[in-house]
This record gives sequence, structure tokens and C-alpha cells, in this order.
Amino acid sequence: MIERYKNTKTKNVIIATADFIENLPDADDWEKDIITPATKTFDEIKQEKLKEIKNKFQQFINSIKSQYAPYEIESFQDQREEWREWVKDNSTPTPIVDALAQARGIDRVELLNRIGQKVVQIISIQGLQNKLEDQVNAAQTIDEVEAIDVDAVLGGLQE
Repeated sequence: MIERYKNTKTKNVIIATADFIENLPDADDWEKDIITPATKTFDEIKQEKLKEIKNKFQQFINSIKSQYAPYEIESFQDQREEWREWVKDNSTPTPIVDALAQARGIDRVELLNRIGQKVVQIISIQGLQNKLEDQVNAAQTIDEVEAIDVDAVLGGLQE
């Protein structure tokens, strides 16, 4: 019977009979090469990796948000807008931030700076997600896609 054989040292592949392989001087270096049909296309593998990236980054953001009460999260947009306007013009009124700062007993500018740091952190996380997505989209091989380690990137953020 004619079968496919692969040389374990050279990685060369030939189609031959077992008798032919047995008579080769390097017969011990040849083994049957079992061909497993691909179950997924390259594009499907890329799409799965993109989905993994989105899901894991969303879980990461959700873990950050879980530290806050829902009503606090509802005020984030307003805080961010006031911070953004304040960055453009530091004489801009910031009534929500002012009320929060007064209730907390901290300086308004200090609170605005903290809000700004959090905005930048979230944007940086989004940037890392986009970078990984770009790497997947640029990948030319399955190995390149599989080498993208989402957990390692997110683990670096938690340190």
C-alpha cells in the first residue's frame, strides 16, 4: 500500500510503500505521516482569536467595573466629560466633580487628575486590545495567530 512518510530529521515527505522505506539507508528516520484534515480554515482561526481577544478584554474591563456600584458607573461619563472640558480650559465649571470632591474632602484638581488617569488607563487598555487585533489581522500563518498570547498581555496589566 502506498502511504505518506515523513523523515523525522529532515522533515522531508514522500509517498511510498512500506517496503521501499524499509530498504532506505535511513529507514529508522522515516515514519508514517498521518494527515489530519483541517477542521477550521485560517480565517475561522483568526476570527476565533479576535473573539477571544474581545471577550477577555471585556472580562478584564468588567472586573474593573465590578469594584464600583452601578450608580457610580452611571456618573463616569459625566465625570469624563467634565474632565475633558476642564483639560481644554481649566476655568470651565465642573459641578459634578466639584460635588464629588467636596463630599470626599479632597481638592477638585486632585480629583480631576485622578479621573484623567483613569481615562488614560482605559484608553491604554483599548489600545492594547487594538494592537492584538491588528496582529491577528496581519498574521500570515496559523502559528502567528496562535502565538498571540492574550492572557500574557492582560496579566501584565494586572501587575
